[in-house]
Amino acid sequence: SVRGSALVEQPIFFDADSDDAPFDVSRWQTHRSSSRYGRLIPGVLVGATTRRIGMTLAGLVAFSAIVDVYDDMTRTGAVLNFLPQVQLPLTPFELTSPVLGLLLVFRTDTANDRFTAGCDMVWDITSA
Repeated sequence: SVRGSALVEQPIFFDADSDDAPFDVSRWQTHRSSSRYGRLIPGVLVGATTRRIGMTLAGLVAFSAIVDVYDDMTRTGAVLNFLPQVQLPLTPFELTSPVLGLLLVFRTDTANDRFTAGCDMVWDITSA
């Protein structure tokens, strides 16, 4: 299974394979080393999110490639001259980019608020 492979790193504190205490100093040292980025990059190709959006992404890439090849052919005159050139207007992208930016800011702000609330709860539990 992908979940148990070396390409997908499980959280340090919630390791189901560990029989003893969930925190392991040697595992923490492996986790915090900067070499983990190179080790885990292939996991992006087999991760759960990639499997979930893989077909949509493949379709988008194929459509973009077809449009690019068609555009190159119309510019060089390789296709019949009566076929139109494909051109996307920039207005939809210009109008939606501020909304997308605000969405990302609010989503990040909400995530930070949740993290802070979680830290406060952990502090309350450990200091009691």
